This record gives sequence, structure tokens and C-alpha cells, in this order.
Amino acid sequence: DRLHTFIRRVRVFKNWYRFVFPFNRSRYNVTAKLRSGATFILRDIRSDDYSTLMSIAADDSYHFSAMHSPRVIVDVGAHIGFFSVLAARRFPEAHVIAVEPNAENYKMLLQNIALNGITNISTQNVAVAGEYGKVTFYTSAHTVAHSLFSDFDGISIDKEEMDAVPL
Repeated sequence: DRLHTFIRRVRVFKNWYRFVFPFNRSRYNVTAKLRSGATFILRDIRSDDYSTLMSIAADDSYHFSAMHSPRVIVDVGAHIGFFSVLAARRFPEAHVIAVEPNAENYKMLLQNIALNGITNISTQNVAVAGEYGKVTFYTSAHTVAHSLFSDFDGISIDKEEMDAVPL
């Protein structure tokens, strides 16, 4: 299984050595350079940032291969921009709308878009709900598990009121 993990990292990352012990001396704010040409800043290589990137880039969990010339792509819960940036790069004629309600994730989303020089993405720092208004948004220790539901992952740590828009 370790060999399989190593091979996946080499296939996905140009700078794969940054993600393999003992070369991964820096754990925080690591730049991931993908073989596809995309570049991302990961806050922590032992976090949801890394596992989410691997899921999208290595495992094709969003089924890029099944998409054909989309005109609009909406990424609700865009996290720090992995899918949005990869979709915008793969489909430069499409308009990508990245919606991310969490302020910390949103800041990283903007950084990763800028780092890649992407111009066909627009962003919204709001929650998505059934109608316009204010909602209670629950944050989690897991950066991919924030929710409008207080018991979504069982470990919500904070909440805030924020603007919501419908799709």
C-alpha cells in the first residue's frame, strides 16, 4: 500500500518529494505543483487540504473525464479551489462559479486562483440555501465539513451568521 501511495504522489505532483517522508520537512504552507500545470498552496500536508487534492487530482472523484465542453460550472463548497481551478484550466471556455462560505477557505481559494492566473472563475463568499437571507453556518475542525447543519460531522466547533443565496 505504501508503494501504491508513493506512485500516486509521483504521478500527480511535479514536486512529489515534498509529500514523501523524509523529504517533507515543511508541513505547513506547502506549494503543490501538479503535473497538469496547476499549482496550489496547501495549509498543511497532513490535513483535509492534501486529502481533498489527492481525491480530485489523482482519483478523478469529480469525473472530469465525463465532462464535455461545459459552458458553466458551479462549485458549491469550493473549499480552497482545487476543483474550481482544475475545471477552469481544463475548460477555459467555461465560466466557473466558486461558492465558499468559510472565510479562511475563501481566502485560500482567492490565493490559489491568483497563483494559477485563472480569469474564468468568479467567486462568492456566501452560503447556499433555499432562499436569500441569513443562515447559521457551523464550522468544523475538518475544513471540508462546514455545514448549515449543526451535527453534520459530529464535531462542529463554532457558528456564525452569514448571507445565503439560492442556486
